[in-house]
Amino acid sequence: MPLTIANLTPPIVNTHTYLATTGRRAEYAPRPPAVPSILVLAENSVVISPRRAQEFSDLDWDVRARAGSPHDMHVQMPTQLAILLEDVLSA
Repeated sequence: MPLTIANLTPPIVNTHTYLATTGRRAEYAPRPPAVPSILVLAENSVVISPRRAQEFSDLDWDVRARAGSPHDMHVQMPTQLAILLEDVLSA
């Protein structure tokens, strides 16, 4: 049987978090954005550490987070995400 998320033991409930925390990603160095850019993070992001978020902020990224938000906030909390981005969406 091929290895898939569905047949792992124990079953994976949050596929996005599983992939984000176990995926092998190449190291990268944040760079300043070419245009004004926003980085939206979950409260306790499993992808971007607080140190890395500060590096982005120091490079003039607009880093935003919402208390209590999950990794897949765009799916589970679309209204709260829209509120977090209200200034951009209404421009």
